Amino acid sequence: MLERFGLPTVGPDCDVVRWANEWTGGTGVDVAFEVTGNAAAARLVTDVVRVWGTVSIVAIHAEPVPVNLYQMFARELHMHGSRLYTRADWEEAIRLAATGAVPVAPLVSRCLPLEELQRGMEEALGGGPVMKVLIDVAAR
Repeated sequence: MLERFGLPTVGPDCDVVRWANEWTGGTGVDVAFEVTGNAAAARLVTDVVRVWGTVSIVAIHAEPVPVNLYQMFARELHMHGSRLYTRADWEEAIRLAATGAVPVAPLVSRCLPLEELQRGMEEALGGGPVMKVLIDVAAR
C-alpha cells in the first residue's frame, strides 16, 4: 500500500539502519515515526535520524521501552509523542481528503454497517491485511 503512495518500503528482514544510511547518503532521515508498537523498532528509531532530526512516537506501547539516549544526546534529537490531534489537525485532514490532495480511498479496507461494528473492530485489530474499517452509521 505504501508503494502505491510512492513511498519506499522495507521488509522485516531489512537492516533499517543500513537502509536509511544508504537512502540518505549517510546523513540519516529528517523525521522517523515509530508507529508499530514494536519494542525493537522503538529501540532503533534514534539510529536512523540525522543530527537535529526528530523522532515521533505515535504507536502505543503496552510496556516501557528502552530508548538509545546516547543518540538523543550525540545527534541533538527532538523526540515527541503524539496521542491526540487538535481540531485544526482534523479540519486540515478533512480538507486534504475532500479536495483529493491526499487520495484516501486506498486506505479503506472495508465499509460496514453499524450492525457489524464488532466484526469491523475484530478485523481492524486482528493484525491481518486491514488498514482502516469504516462504519457507515446510515446504512440499513
